[in-house]
Amino acid sequence: MEIITANNISEFIKIIETHTFVNDDTLFRGQNNSEWFLHPKIARNGFQFRRNIDLEEKMLETFKRHSNQFISKDLNNYWDYLVLAQHYGMSTRLLDWTKNPLAALWFCVNRKPNKVEFGSVWILKVEDGYFLKASEIDSEIKRRQLA
Repeated sequence: MEIITANNISEFIKIIETHTFVNDDTLFRGQNNSEWFLHPKIARNGFQFRRNIDLEEKMLETFKRHSNQFISKDLNNYWDYLVLAQHYGMSTRLLDWTKNPLAALWFCVNRKPNKVEFGSVWILKVEDGYFLKASEIDSEIKRRQLA
């Protein structure tokens, strides 16, 4: 892992231009505390994988029951519900990434004054074939639930 420091927006843009290419599969994540690890919300503060996954599934079932009357589009799978629930603040195993480095930068700098000194923007270069289709993820979830 390489750590690069930018002191202003011009330096940030030069770093992005140097380390990424147009239309590649680079993802960005902005965090307003540079000391935070890449942990999803449900994994923070005393993470215990099995217990939290069970909790996530129970919270998601509750979300489904209470949200159906407010959802205008059809959600086709577990992951659609999980993404929507996270959008509304539920703790999930998902970690938000974007293809827009400026959106990541906004999350890096958007904080209360004097709370932390430095934020961070993570850059993840994704190789071809590393993205899964929703159907592949659903199949894997079902396989694990049957095991």
